[in-house]
Amino acid sequence: MTRLSSRTAALSAREREVLTLVADALSNRQVAGRLSITEATVKRHLRNIYGKLDAVSRIDAVNKATAAALIGQARH
Repeated sequence: MTRLSSRTAALSAREREVLTLVADALSNRQVAGRLSITEATVKRHLRNIYGKLDAVSRIDAVNKATAAALIGQARH
């Protein structure tokens, strides 16, 4: 199992929603549309997720979150 910082458990429900949609290969614009938020808000959530997971990219964040069972497997 991947070792993550203690802040990982602090992923908000919305951050998990965003990351789940990112795992399904949706763009920031598509995620924003699905969640009725702005693209800027999606980007803010992703920055927060990267910090909490110590991730350097969308794929890295998805892989770390999946390995830590924070989100399910991608459905694409």
